[in-house]
Amino acid sequence: MFLTGKLAELATAGRNFMTHVAQNGALFQQVKNINENNAAQLFQLDEMVGKRTDADLAQAAVDIKLSEVAIQASAQVINQLRNVSLLNFLT
Repeated sequence: MFLTGKLAELATAGRNFMTHVAQNGALFQQVKNINENNAAQLFQLDEMVGKRTDADLAQAAVDIKLSEVAIQASAQVINQLRNVSLLNFLT
C-alpha cells in the first residue's frame, strides 16, 4: 500500500513535470520567434535609415544642378510665352 501510494504520487509528479516542460518549451519558442521578428525589423530599419543618410554628395550636387537648369529653362519658356501675342503672327 505504501509503495503503491508513492508510485501514484511519482506518476503524478512526472506528469506535472512534463506539463511544465512542455509549457516552457512553448514559451521558449515564442521568445525565439519574437527575437527573430525583432532582428528582421531591425535589419529593415537599418536599411531604411541607410537609404536616407548614406547620400552620395557628388550625385546630390549633380541632381541639384540639373534641377536648377531645368527650372531656369522652364522660366525662360514661360517668359517667352508671356511675350507671344497673335499680333506677332499677323505681321
